[in-house]
Amino acid sequence: MGISAGKMYATVSLAEWKDQPCLCAHSGSYGKLEEGIECGTTITGLVDFQMKPLQEYVYEWAVSQGKVIERKTYITKEDSTLQVHMELIEDGETIETKDITLGESDQQHLVTESVNIILLRWIMLDKRMYGGMALKTLTFQGKVVKNKYVSKDTRKSHTLLLACDMA
Repeated sequence: MGISAGKMYATVSLAEWKDQPCLCAHSGSYGKLEEGIECGTTITGLVDFQMKPLQEYVYEWAVSQGKVIERKTYITKEDSTLQVHMELIEDGETIETKDITLGESDQQHLVTESVNIILLRWIMLDKRMYGGMALKTLTFQGKVVKNKYVSKDTRKSHTLLLACDMA
């Protein structure tokens, strides 16, 4: 077993977007890596029942040696396109922005962060893994990380807790 590197929570609940029923995925994480880097992510997204993103906001941050790096991503469905706005911020100053329009063909099989949260939750429910499950992923630094998923059911939503161990 390794050391605990961080925690994550995720909820999926019913919502509405432009008077249409949809799913709301909300997730947050925080971690502190061995190299002294602190990092976190917050994701809030609305997804239709065909697993297509309607609206999403992703905020990622990292602090290392007193330097703060942030990335913000906004996604909004407009007619048949997805409008994506991304910002890279260093120590409070925007250093890069990108605006992208994704047409219908680009959206096929697109798995955004909020869609990923919902799919992961469905896997857990389908596998009846209420006691939890463990999966391994590869970090950007090339380390294998074991992710332990523990389900905590509530009446209106399902919460997914994640504890990361360095394998």
